[in-house]
Amino acid sequence: MTEAVQQLAKRMRSAFSSMPRRHSYPVVGAALALVTPACILIARFVMTGAVSPGLWILDDLATKYASQVYLTLSTLVLALIGLMIGVKIDRLRKLSITDPLTGLFNRRHLSERLEEEVGRRSRYGTSFSLVAFDLDGLKLINDSFGHKAGDRALLAVAESISKNVRAGDIAARVGGDEFVVILPQAAGTDAKVLAQRIAAALAKRHGAWRYPLSVSIGVTDVIRAKEARSEDLLVAVDAALYQAKVAGGGRAVVALSHYAARKDAIFAFSPRPGTAGRG
Repeated sequence: MTEAVQQLAKRMRSAFSSMPRRHSYPVVGAALALVTPACILIARFVMTGAVSPGLWILDDLATKYASQVYLTLSTLVLALIGLMIGVKIDRLRKLSITDPLTGLFNRRHLSERLEEEVGRRSRYGTSFSLVAFDLDGLKLINDSFGHKAGDRALLAVAESISKNVRAGDIAARVGGDEFVVILPQAAGTDAKVLAQRIAAALAKRHGAWRYPLSVSIGVTDVIRAKEARSEDLLVAVDAALYQAKVAGGGRAVVALSHYAARKDAIFAFSPRPGTAGRG
């Protein structure tokens, strides 16, 4: 019985902590409004030894207008204060985990979520994949058309990723022209399909660069990795991404689960007229 209660309490704490603060803080504020009546109730119970103190407070609320006004106003005011504080905290948290240019998550949040996926895999044996994207030719775009054009090209990559990932996937910008996506419960074949879809969508984006944009892609499939660690996975996907860049860009390299990129695991996308080269 005690263990069941502890599990229930743990789940309730987890659910409450995962709620947006704009939802949970008004509840806390409303609860605080009940502290004073509760203290008065306890004090009267101690002093009088009343067996049913709840009846007293119900009678008090039913007969005394001031008690009704106090309880109503204090609950509303403290709930409103909790809402205002919760909204600000939610906004600050969003800023702390969001890349300001693209609106995707940043490296910090990606690292946290990756640790969660690694922990989930160690407990339940679930699979997941990592996909890294690097915009080809960003330096040439910046040098030839200006940094605003470079920013628009990065936004094109971010939007292509956002429109093609699943609802539960975690997409982040982790460097100047590098993006990483975590695909929970997905194997390397799913990641390959996603990579091809994003590359095709990006090639259709037009801008000052005047040629189809392309990306180099690294893929890590951890379905067979029993001792996967977050740092190993990031090293693997970076190694695969680097190999794709060295091979000329516009292609993807799939790394094996033992974190060694394979030269025979390269698949290229459609030829890109006017490619800017590596950047």
